[in-house]
Amino acid sequence: MGAADGGDAEVAVDGFGVSAGSPFAGAADLKERIVSAYRKAVETPLGSPESMWLAGALFELKRDVHERLTSNDPDAVRRLLADPGSSDLLYGFEDNAKSLPRPLDRTARLSLVLGGWDQLLLLAEAIGVARIRTVDASRDTPSEGEALLERLDAAFGFRLEFPNPYPGEAGLD
Repeated sequence: MGAADGGDAEVAVDGFGVSAGSPFAGAADLKERIVSAYRKAVETPLGSPESMWLAGALFELKRDVHERLTSNDPDAVRRLLADPGSSDLLYGFEDNAKSLPRPLDRTARLSLVLGGWDQLLLLAEAIGVARIRTVDASRDTPSEGEALLERLDAAFGFRLEFPNPYPGEAGLD
């Protein structure tokens, strides 16, 4: 992950980073498969034409995505998939969407860090490499994340990696 560059409004949070770029930008076959699947999905007469995916506020929010995926402009599709945060492609699934506030404030960043940390800690507890948390015991903190990842790596026998492949994507650092 690269360093975040949000100007004066950027607030650092330990354990949090923002990705600089996408290694998937040139995957032509993947782009073709995505475009083909999308076009078939919107042409299929299943479901209601008034579905939130085909009409209404959510569709309007994602209209630019629809237009790019139904266009015959491979460069527009490439740009969309290389930097989904410049559109609302991932709106509702990820924090990396054009309609969401940027840069994230300290509370939002901390929420992401702690959410990711909690999921890792739950995994570590489930497989026995971390103590199960109770209200009576002190808690590990995200600053101890590297040690937790090393214990998980050892338990699984391989290194866990959490790539953030898209520009502006936020997550554990």
